[in-house]
Amino acid sequence: MSGGDSATESFVAALQAAAAALREVPGRLEGARVHDFAFGKLFEATEVRDAYHSRLPETEKDIAEACEVIEHFVTGLRGGHPVAARAGVLPEQGGSVGP
Repeated sequence: MSGGDSATESFVAALQAAAAALREVPGRLEGARVHDFAFGKLFEATEVRDAYHSRLPETEKDIAEACEVIEHFVTGLRGGHPVAARAGVLPEQGGSVGP
């Protein structure tokens, strides 16, 4: 981020804030975890419990991957790599920015 580009610095700060917020989610999930004994009173408890316990680790993995992507992006920005649109993506270049 040479030259003190305030827009880039603000963007990096926002990315770091997002990463910090994401890192708190696994702890919150753990605090809200439903333990096995609680499933005994639920209708179709086995299916619900199995789905619940298989999805939480995947959520934690997704969060960790998102944090890695953010850190990679921040490292690139701090290394002086600019954020720029690819050629042909912008409407004035004949592209489309829509989905």
